Amino acid sequence: MAEGQWYYTQNGQQTGPISFYQLQQLANTGGLKSSDYVWTDGQGDWKPAGEIAGLFAGNTSVPPPPTAVQHGNQGGSQDLVMPNDPPRDPTLMAILSAVVPGLGQMILGQTVKGIVLCVLGTGLGATTCIGGLVVWIVAIIDAHQIGMKLKNGQPVKQWDFF
Repeated sequence: MAEGQWYYTQNGQQTGPISFYQLQQLANTGGLKSSDYVWTDGQGDWKPAGEIAGLFAGNTSVPPPPTAVQHGNQGGSQDLVMPNDPPRDPTLMAILSAVVPGLGQMILGQTVKGIVLCVLGTGLGATTCIGGLVVWIVAIIDAHQIGMKLKNGQPVKQWDFF
């Protein structure tokens, strides 16, 4: 149940959608109280945040998020990319990688992987049409799939491929 988009209420105001990891960060920094209500698709009714497994520190039914994370292209660990708020459009990321192999990955936060795909795509495209075509297709599919994972609130590693 930790995946997907979450909504929460504070002082009668509904907020969201955000990822479960973002909800955990709110809970761990005091921005979300155990008495605030939360909801996600498939849950049925709104529940007090204190009843959600793994949401608050010490409630370890669901493992906590990694402590060093990267939000998009902003500071933090270079190994993990967290979802952006608002999320990037996976179809647009695929289109950008169709124009320049690896561009979608760079925008999503997988910078080094995007640069490698760009260099491989242009280098192999100049030397062998088949090699460049393969890199180009992989870059398009990968940008879309990584964009979908991030849109669904799942963090990805720098070198995760579809």
